[in-house]
Amino acid sequence: MWPFTKKSKNLPVLQYASGQDFFEYQCKYGMTVLERNSGLIAIVERASIKPNSSTPTQSDYVAIQVLSLKVASNDGGFMVISETSTSGPALVEGDIVIWLPMENLGMFDHVDPRSSWIGLTIAKVACQIDMNIDGFTIDHHYR
Repeated sequence: MWPFTKKSKNLPVLQYASGQDFFEYQCKYGMTVLERNSGLIAIVERASIKPNSSTPTQSDYVAIQVLSLKVASNDGGFMVISETSTSGPALVEGDIVIWLPMENLGMFDHVDPRSSWIGLTIAKVACQIDMNIDGFTIDHHYR
């Protein structure tokens, strides 16, 4: 009954052709403020399995991964090294993740101070924006 009825959301889901397209969109229009414990979108540049990490029991999962990430920023991104905190599906070049900055070590201030931050990769994200939900569509949590 108007004006008290609430229409249900039925907005489109915006699909991106690639992780790179989604990453570029996030650099232009997404949240890119680098703050401690505030997750940012990043794209996987390189991934490897951490030496001496335990082998998971599920065959499609890999142990803790060491990642080279390009983190979304309004200038096109910056590089960091990250790890997943737990085992999970193998990440590959072009995957979109959420990187959680935790501490600035100040080691690379001569190159790019933002690259001095250490943090964890906490989730793999789908390359889409669902206007019906708040936040991102998470494919897997690494927590």
